[in-house]
Amino acid sequence: MVIGRAMHTKTPTPTTESFARVGLPILVAILIMVSAVLSLVTIISVYREGGILKRLRATPLRPQTILTAHVLVKLLLTAVSLSLMILAGKRYIPPGVHPPIFSFAIALLLSTWSILSIGFIIASIVPTARFAQPIGAVVLYP
Repeated sequence: MVIGRAMHTKTPTPTTESFARVGLPILVAILIMVSAVLSLVTIISVYREGGILKRLRATPLRPQTILTAHVLVKLLLTAVSLSLMILAGKRYIPPGVHPPIFSFAIALLLSTWSILSIGFIIASIVPTARFAQPIGAVVLYP
Protein backbone atom coordinates (compact mmCIF):
# COMPACT_ATOMS: atom_id res chain seq x y z
CA MET A 1 0.00 0.00 0.00
CA VAL A 2 2.87 2.37 0.77
CA ILE A 3 4.49 1.67 -2.58
CA GLY A 4 1.15 2.17 -4.33
CA ARG A 5 0.68 5.54 -2.68
CA ALA A 6 4.23 6.53 -3.49
CA MET A 7 3.63 5.75 -7.15
CA HIS A 8 0.27 7.58 -7.12
CA THR A 9 -1.73 4.55 -8.14
CA LYS A 10 -5.04 3.70 -6.62
CA THR A 11 -4.95 0.58 -4.49
CA PRO A 12 -8.09 -1.53 -4.64
CA THR A 13 -10.16 -1.63 -1.50
CA PRO A 14 -10.83 -5.09 -0.09
CA THR A 15 -14.35 -6.35 -0.64
CA THR A 16 -16.26 -9.34 0.63
CA GLU A 17 -15.85 -10.95 -2.78
CA SER A 18 -12.07 -10.65 -2.57
CA PHE A 19 -12.17 -12.09 0.94
CA ALA A 20 -14.28 -15.04 -0.24
CA ARG A 21 -11.87 -15.76 -3.08
CA VAL A 22 -8.51 -14.95 -1.44
CA GLY A 23 -8.81 -14.41 2.31
CA LEU A 24 -10.85 -17.48 3.19
CA PRO A 25 -8.50 -19.98 1.51
CA ILE A 26 -5.52 -18.33 3.20
CA LEU A 27 -7.23 -18.50 6.59
CA VAL A 28 -8.12 -22.15 6.09
CA ALA A 29 -4.55 -22.97 5.01
CA ILE A 30 -3.19 -21.34 8.16
CA LEU A 31 -5.59 -23.37 10.32
CA ILE A 32 -4.55 -26.57 8.54
CA MET A 33 -0.87 -25.81 9.02
CA VAL A 34 -1.27 -25.07 12.70
CA SER A 35 -3.27 -28.26 13.20
CA ALA A 36 -1.08 -30.49 11.07
CA VAL A 37 2.38 -29.22 11.74
CA LEU A 38 2.27 -28.11 15.35
CA SER A 39 -0.11 -30.58 16.99
CA LEU A 40 0.55 -33.65 14.84
CA VAL A 41 4.32 -33.28 15.11
CA THR A 42 4.08 -33.08 18.87
CA ILE A 43 1.70 -36.03 19.18
CA ILE A 44 3.74 -38.36 16.96
CA SER A 45 6.99 -37.32 18.65
CA VAL A 46 5.52 -38.07 22.08
CA TYR A 47 4.34 -41.45 20.81
CA ARG A 48 7.78 -42.25 19.43
CA GLU A 49 9.72 -40.94 22.44
CA GLY A 50 7.46 -42.70 24.94
CA GLY A 51 7.76 -46.00 23.11
CA ILE A 52 4.05 -46.14 22.38
CA LEU A 53 4.61 -47.09 18.75
CA LYS A 54 6.94 -49.92 19.83
CA ARG A 55 4.37 -51.18 22.32
CA LEU A 56 1.75 -51.21 19.62
CA ARG A 57 3.81 -53.77 17.69
CA ALA A 58 2.95 -56.33 20.41
CA THR A 59 -0.77 -55.80 19.90
CA PRO A 60 -2.88 -56.81 16.92
CA LEU A 61 -3.27 -53.09 16.21
CA ARG A 62 -0.60 -51.95 13.78
CA PRO A 63 1.15 -48.56 14.11
CA GLN A 64 -0.09 -47.70 10.61
CA THR A 65 -3.64 -47.93 11.93
CA ILE A 66 -2.90 -45.39 14.65
CA LEU A 67 -1.19 -43.04 12.20
CA THR A 68 -4.07 -43.42 9.74
CA ALA A 69 -6.51 -42.61 12.54
CA HIS A 70 -4.58 -39.43 13.30
CA VAL A 71 -4.68 -38.41 9.64
CA LEU A 72 -8.42 -39.11 9.41
CA VAL A 73 -9.08 -37.10 12.58
CA LYS A 74 -7.10 -34.16 11.18
CA LEU A 75 -9.00 -34.40 7.88
CA LEU A 76 -12.31 -34.55 9.75
CA LEU A 77 -11.41 -31.54 11.88
CA THR A 78 -10.38 -29.69 8.73
CA ALA A 79 -13.73 -30.49 7.10
CA VAL A 80 -15.64 -29.38 10.20
CA SER A 81 -13.68 -26.12 10.46
CA LEU A 82 -14.22 -25.48 6.73
CA SER A 83 -17.95 -26.09 7.10
CA LEU A 84 -18.19 -23.77 10.09
CA MET A 85 -16.24 -21.07 8.28
CA ILE A 86 -18.51 -21.33 5.25
CA LEU A 87 -21.64 -21.21 7.40
CA ALA A 88 -20.33 -18.23 9.36
CA GLY A 89 -19.26 -16.49 6.18
CA LYS A 90 -22.58 -16.99 4.35
CA ARG A 91 -24.01 -13.86 5.93
CA TYR A 92 -21.06 -11.74 4.74
CA ILE A 93 -20.83 -13.04 1.17
CA PRO A 94 -23.05 -11.05 -1.17
CA PRO A 95 -25.90 -12.99 -2.84
CA GLY A 96 -24.40 -12.69 -6.34
CA VAL A 97 -21.04 -14.20 -5.41
CA HIS A 98 -20.72 -17.96 -5.71
CA PRO A 99 -17.42 -19.18 -4.26
CA PRO A 100 -16.08 -22.35 -5.93
CA ILE A 101 -16.80 -24.65 -2.97
CA PHE A 102 -16.20 -27.99 -4.74
CA SER A 103 -12.84 -27.06 -6.25
CA PHE A 104 -11.90 -25.37 -2.99
CA ALA A 105 -12.73 -28.55 -1.06
CA ILE A 106 -10.59 -30.66 -3.43
CA ALA A 107 -7.70 -28.20 -3.12
CA LEU A 108 -8.17 -28.20 0.65
CA LEU A 109 -8.01 -31.99 0.78
CA LEU A 110 -4.80 -32.09 -1.26
CA SER A 111 -3.27 -29.29 0.79
CA THR A 112 -4.14 -31.01 4.04
CA TRP A 113 -2.68 -34.28 2.81
CA SER A 114 0.54 -32.54 1.74
CA ILE A 115 0.90 -30.56 4.95
CA LEU A 116 0.25 -33.68 7.04
CA SER A 117 3.04 -35.45 5.20
CA ILE A 118 5.35 -32.55 6.07
CA GLY A 119 4.26 -32.95 9.68
CA PHE A 120 5.08 -36.67 9.62
CA ILE A 121 8.50 -35.96 8.10
CA ILE A 122 9.28 -33.45 10.84
CA ALA A 123 8.03 -35.87 13.51
CA SER A 124 10.29 -38.62 12.19
CA ILE A 125 13.35 -36.35 12.16
CA VAL A 126 13.14 -34.54 15.51
CA PRO A 127 15.10 -36.27 18.28
CA THR A 128 12.67 -35.62 21.15
CA ALA A 129 9.15 -34.34 21.64
CA ARG A 130 10.59 -31.28 23.36
CA PHE A 131 12.07 -30.08 20.06
CA ALA A 132 9.05 -31.03 17.96
CA GLN A 133 7.01 -27.88 18.37
CA PRO A 134 9.86 -25.35 17.91
CA ILE A 135 11.10 -27.14 14.78
CA GLY A 136 7.53 -27.34 13.48
CA ALA A 137 7.15 -23.61 14.12
CA VAL A 138 10.39 -22.88 12.26
CA VAL A 139 9.02 -24.77 9.28
CA LEU A 140 5.49 -23.40 9.59
CA TYR A 141 5.91 -19.67 10.03
CA PRO A 142 8.21 -18.76 7.13
